[in-house]
Amino acid sequence: MANGYYNFLENKCGLGKNGTHLVHAGAAGGATWAAGHYGGIEVISGNWYAPFIGALAGLGMSITVRYLLVGGNDEKTMDLVLEKLEQDSKGREMTTAQRKRLKKVIGELKQAKKDDDESKIRKEEEKMDGLVENFG
Repeated sequence: MANGYYNFLENKCGLGKNGTHLVHAGAAGGATWAAGHYGGIEVISGNWYAPFIGALAGLGMSITVRYLLVGGNDEKTMDLVLEKLEQDSKGREMTTAQRKRLKKVIGELKQAKKDDDESKIRKEEEKMDGLVENFG
């Protein structure tokens, strides 16, 4: 789900990582201002700097959430790259050689992901076998 969201903002909307963070910061600052102005929260409406604090908090949260959901995880980053590559290649005019090369690259990336997944499964199975032997 996170991949789809970030793919939409960064690639389809063309915001990139920094633009996405700025949009989140602006939304948080705007929501803070609206809460003070329309919600009658005097602590916010009485302090001209409150929306800026909200924007900075929104920026910090945006960076943190993106790192936790995507940036800190190579597998998620690779999924974003694959989605972007497949999306960008649809409807593009390419020569037969370019299309074959692209198909080969996408295939190799998917196979590498599959191999990595299988390797992780084998390692987990080996750990479980070791635990079972220790209890046996």
